[in-house]
Amino acid sequence: MKKYLLLLIISVGFILVFRISQEKPQPVFSEIVKQMGYDDVSETPYEVVEFEIPLEFNSVWENYNNLLKEKGYDLVLYKGKKCKRYTYLIPSENARANILVRGGKIIGGDISSITLDGIMIPIKSREE
Repeated sequence: MKKYLLLLIISVGFILVFRISQEKPQPVFSEIVKQMGYDDVSETPYEVVEFEIPLEFNSVWENYNNLLKEKGYDLVLYKGKKCKRYTYLIPSENARANILVRGGKIIGGDISSITLDGIMIPIKSREE
């Protein structure tokens, strides 16, 4: 009985180690922010949130989408779809970068200061 229990424990341990080693590393979307000149952007996300882009845009979503359209992004294509928001900190600017990703592809994002009178600019497009 002890032999079987030991074999079971070893097998479970092997499976856990194998599964952990098979996990994909988190993509480094901070590189696009570095390309925009923000060298002190954090390498790892401060926050990763999965959310659904609403089917109907209110004025906030309309304004945000219009901002993203300046760089060739359009969230209308993703209405009702789930995506992830990767948030990176930019300490020197007292700002954060939000990168919106669906299926491993960047679908939009912004750099915004965290002050009330701050700015918000779209991230650079893939063509820039």
